[in-house]
Amino acid sequence: MKIDLDDVGAIRPDLEPLHPVRSAETLNAILRTERDNRRAVLRPPRRPWAAAGVALVLTLGTGTAVAAAGSGWVGAPFAEVFSPWLSWPDGTGADPTAAVRRASAPGPVGTVFSVLTTEDDGGGCRTAVFESEASATASEPTEFTPAYGDWCADGPSGSDFGTVGVDSGPMADGFVVSAGEAVRAEVTAPDGRTFPALLVGGDFWGWFPTGSHPTLVAYAVDGAVVGTIRL
Repeated sequence: MKIDLDDVGAIRPDLEPLHPVRSAETLNAILRTERDNRRAVLRPPRRPWAAAGVALVLTLGTGTAVAAAGSGWVGAPFAEVFSPWLSWPDGTGADPTAAVRRASAPGPVGTVFSVLTTEDDGGGCRTAVFESEASATASEPTEFTPAYGDWCADGPSGSDFGTVGVDSGPMADGFVVSAGEAVRAEVTAPDGRTFPALLVGGDFWGWFPTGSHPTLVAYAVDGAVVGTIRL
């Protein structure tokens, strides 16, 4: 039996319209996946470094979440959260109780953004956190949440300008950009808002509201532009 296009049209079931809410949810999930994949590609290569306590920030050895209920702060001492630093790289690693704030700046929602390392412009372990104003006056963070992972290194990054890493967090996005020859940087969102860029250990550290995609412009000591990056 020969079937023509009219016959096909006659037996074709009616198409149901797409559910607008489910369609939007599916699209948003795809976009989030693409954004996460892009950030994974941009994250700085860590060949000379050993990643340390990132997982511990989220869970302790028992698998219990350490975020303090309702407060947004990590419910464990800084030295406990970053205790894996002790075993980097061969059991003779860095003592998290020796971590010092190398630079601080205003953070989101009344917090303080702080970069901590166990050594100044040398080898050791480093991380960035958002902490309360009261915490920022203590010798080590007491009320904090991660702003950008952590890692340990044999020395300063020494990378040319432009290696970028961005991490999404519950308060804002944290970033690290290798400084190269740059000595300062300005971070500006399309709407004109500015955000900090702290030079620590050969890298610029900072934060910005999720989704704002600011531009970082880095400058040499003589004021010349070293480079520009959209975060």
